[in-house]
Amino acid sequence: MGVGLAVTGIIIALAGTVTSVVAATQEAEAAEDAAKAEQQIALQEVAESARAKRRENERQNILDRVGFLDSGLRASEGTPLAVLVANAGEREKEALDIERFGNNRATLAGNRARSAAAAGTNVAVGRGLSGLGSASQSGASLLSSTDIFAN
Repeated sequence: MGVGLAVTGIIIALAGTVTSVVAATQEAEAAEDAAKAEQQIALQEVAESARAKRRENERQNILDRVGFLDSGLRASEGTPLAVLVANAGEREKEALDIERFGNNRATLAGNRARSAAAAGTNVAVGRGLSGLGSASQSGASLLSSTDIFAN
């Protein structure tokens, strides 16, 4: 009867190990999926933010030209043109900064996705090895406490 309980215990331990490994794998997949979703959201947000900034820049560039024309200056040559070009360049730099920041955020989310997958795999392997080690130890104890292989 003692041997039967010990074998049952080993089987239950192995089943628990399998369940633990499956759970760790599912947790890793969920974390990876969440990070990938965050990456996609970041990419969509940066694209929209950059588009909005460029629309705003275009409106401001038009207002700048209108301002020069209202003052009687010709905005197509000389200092007024240089000012328009410099302002437009600074505004475009702001839009590029928005894109760079957003792309960095998306890259970080992608890195988190890869890290989550790797960590989950490591946890699953660790749990599996730990469970198998415990079951092996229990089996060895069972064998040494019984005379199964005695002549």
